[in-house]
This record gives sequence, C-alpha cells and structure tokens, in this order.
Amino acid sequence: MFKNILSILYILIITILILLHFEFNTDYLAINRNIPTLIKNSTVTGTFYVATHNYEHKDILITMKQFSRYNQHFYMLFADKSWNHWLEPFRPTNIEFMYVKENTVSKISSKLLLGYNVVMFLYHESESTGPYYILQNTNCPLVLIKINKNCENKNNETNGDTLIKNHYNSSFQEIYWNNFLAKFTIELKHINYDLSINSKIFIQNLKEEMYL
Repeated sequence: MFKNILSILYILIITILILLHFEFNTDYLAINRNIPTLIKNSTVTGTFYVATHNYEHKDILITMKQFSRYNQHFYMLFADKSWNHWLEPFRPTNIEFMYVKENTVSKISSKLLLGYNVVMFLYHESESTGPYYILQNTNCPLVLIKINKNCENKNNETNGDTLIKNHYNSSFQEIYWNNFLAKFTIELKHINYDLSINSKIFIQNLKEEMYL
C-alpha cells in the first residue's frame, strides 16, 4: 500500500514538472526585438511598455523570457494577488515586480522619470486610464507589446469557437488547456502618442492599436 502511494506521488510530481517545463519554455517568435536597445540610446527617461493580456500567465512568461535578453533593468507591474507573487522565484534577475496598491500611477511615473523601464499588462476589458496619466506625467517613450497565438485569425475564431480565454470568461483549467503547447508571436511597436484628447478616448484608441 505504501509503495503504491509513493508510486502515485512520484508520477504526480514528474507530471507537474513536465507541465511546468512546457509552460516556462513556450515557443514564440519575437518581432522588432531590437526596439528596447534602440530607445535606450536615445532617451533620458525610462520606457513605458504596455502589453496585451489575452493569455494570462502565458503573456507574463513570454514577456519575462524575451525581456531577460536585454541588458537593462525592468519593473513589471502586477495586480497584488497571490498567484502573481508565486511567480517571484521565476523572474529573471533584470526584472523586478511591482504590485498595484496605493498611488500606483505616481510610483510608476517616478520610476520612469528616474530612468527605469516599466512593463504593464492591459486587458482589452480593462477600463483603467492609468497609462494616460503616466504618460502625461513623464512624456516618456511608449512601446506596445502585442502577443498573439499563431493559430488565430483576425476574428479570433476557429470553427466558431472563441480562442481568447482569460479570467473574464474562463476558468483556470480552460485557460491552461486552451494555450497548452501553443506557439506565439511577441511584437514590439514604438508609437507616438497624443495626450490632447480625453483620457478615456486615449485608452480606447490605445487598446484598438494593441488588439487590432
């Protein structure tokens, strides 16, 4: 009996390790990957990176893996949730986590003005206007990070099934298996922005550019 329990436990541990291996070694193609280096040489402020967030943990793991390749330091912004703290042991040494608490816009603005780079994820469903006020405070370079699953078409549908599954519409299990072994692209795009418009319109336009 004891041997059977040990065998089951051993198989369970091996299975978990294999699944984690696949998650942390997601296959992706990087487009315009030299943009961070080019911007670093032409600005005194840090760069503000705003990433799409259709694929939950996949977006985070892909972004961390790509940004670990740059000889720069990055702050990455997260909701102050336990599952985000669980990622701390796996973050690259050049990425430090920040969590959404009080005065987040002010804290991020300060980091950028001091020359540090900041990465945040912006859900398509989010109504936050924070990025507008961060840019207004700093006038720093803005780079969009667009992460897409390779099998998607422009309408994000295949045979009538919606491929975009996040915590707004799906369970953890559905999100995990929907993206399991999928291949992705991560595209960096440096854009000029106009802050003379209303903050909500600005964010709406920004998301249209990100999720187009």
